[in-house]
Amino acid sequence: MFDEAADWLYAWRTVLSWYDDFLKDEQHPLAQALRPHAKPSTLPGSPHTAERALRAMQDADKPDTALQAVRRWRWQAVIRGQFTEEIEALETLGTLLQGLRSCTPGRPILA
Repeated sequence: MFDEAADWLYAWRTVLSWYDDFLKDEQHPLAQALRPHAKPSTLPGSPHTAERALRAMQDADKPDTALQAVRRWRWQAVIRGQFTEEIEALETLGTLLQGLRSCTPGRPILA
């Protein structure tokens, strides 16, 4: 759970950077101190979900596979409490949906 604690510290750091002057970074040193003690996560999902989703987006022949992979990436980020990853997944999902809408105007995207 040390790895998850470090992820929470980085999420906190992200939010502080949005709403505060963020002159003093206290979260990064704490997160880095936790990382060496981390063990493989027992939470659901693969550690490579983000990479798989981004790779699936490159394959223009299978947009449904890419959509499923990005949604899985977002789900995993929510389950694991990885706020920064969730934001990245949502931005990627938006980009993917915009691309699908421009390619197939009559097809329902969220079916």
